[in-house]
Amino acid sequence: MVVVSSSAAESSSSSGTEMCPISYVAETPPASPHTPACSVLTWSTNPPTAGPHYGVWAAFRNYQTPVPRGFYVHAMEHGAVVLLYNCPDGCAEDVAAMEAFLDARPADPLCVPPLKNRFVLTPDPLLPTRFAAAAWGYAITMECLNLPAMGLFIDARYGAAPENFCFDGVDPTAPDAGYPENCGQ
Repeated sequence: MVVVSSSAAESSSSSGTEMCPISYVAETPPASPHTPACSVLTWSTNPPTAGPHYGVWAAFRNYQTPVPRGFYVHAMEHGAVVLLYNCPDGCAEDVAAMEAFLDARPADPLCVPPLKNRFVLTPDPLLPTRFAAAAWGYAITMECLNLPAMGLFIDARYGAAPENFCFDGVDPTAPDAGYPENCGQ
């Protein structure tokens, strides 16, 4: 079952302070089997919050190119929060703000140094809004960047997943990772 609700919240973004509608998604996580890497998958929410995913999870880091969804869904199964953006005309200031915001978050005591947290920040060209945050079974979406709302979401959802541990995954976007550029499409 998927539940979606909306509210408006004041947001401070690179374009100034504005009202920013935020949609909340809650889903009872469906069966979430491991599937072969780069197989085509479908989910009941956009962005996905649970469901089938690849057997390897995305490394907890910031990406410049899109992480295939099957990798970041697996990262969420390990308690990660994934921050997403879809800005065809660019949003470099907002992405820099998200990077700084995540970097300022406290360290996760379950992470093995040098790993600090379980965050994935990635562009996602399939996202229906400019910004989103997703965790196991939950997501928020918005057209303007609202870091306070993302902070509340992280506080509520970080580490709340069936496989709550912090060991790093792989960078599926790296040329030497062995995944094709069109992985999962």
